[in-house]
Amino acid sequence: MKHKIFFIGFASILVAAIFVCAQSLMGENFGQWFYKSKSALFYSSEGEGNVSIIRGPTSYVLKQNIALMNGDEVITSMRSTVTLKRDKYFEISLDENSQITVKTSASLLTEIQANQGTIFIKASAMESNALRIFYEDISFLVKPNSALSLEVFSGTQTINVYSGSVELSFGSQRQKLESGSCAILLQDEDGNSRLSYTKIKAEMLSAFLIGMLLNEDNVCFNGEELNVVLKAGGNRSRA
Repeated sequence: MKHKIFFIGFASILVAAIFVCAQSLMGENFGQWFYKSKSALFYSSEGEGNVSIIRGPTSYVLKQNIALMNGDEVITSMRSTVTLKRDKYFEISLDENSQITVKTSASLLTEIQANQGTIFIKASAMESNALRIFYEDISFLVKPNSALSLEVFSGTQTINVYSGSVELSFGSQRQKLESGSCAILLQDEDGNSRLSYTKIKAEMLSAFLIGMLLNEDNVCFNGEELNVVLKAGGNRSRA
């Protein structure tokens, strides 16, 4: 009888230990596994609100300094933002209600698949053609010392270049977008897409993008004109 009680007690302790270990590898403690990795494409940095990472079949809370790997999805919810960094080379910032997938190509390009929302990209001292951003049938290579954004919403995708340049690809079209340029991909009622080009106007920008630009030097807007739009509430908040 004593052996039976001892066995039941030991089994209960073992189950409890397994449960605690499992909990420590999930949810908010997910990052304990992945703070450092030689194959990391990005590390999570500044953020606020509820930000999630989907790795494989499981979703976790994204904490700071988490190594992001090939295939990871990053999702921000309402009133949440996050910035992902790759050493001194480039940064990717997500506004609320945004989602991206981090990838690496066969040629070792770092790729960002924009799924939805507003994404701000800042590239510094990196090799040319090291970063590619894409959404469905549109993509662009980010050049060094560039700042740009991509907005992906139903029926419309907008690319703004604030400094530097990008090489845009859309079907057979190839276009170099310089600082101050905007490319808008529109879909008609039949689902056909067409690309148009224009100049960026400060009043086109959301409060999130204006906030990012106010922290940058040598962009196509000065702080005074950005603050005028910001005080008016920004262009819009999109979901």
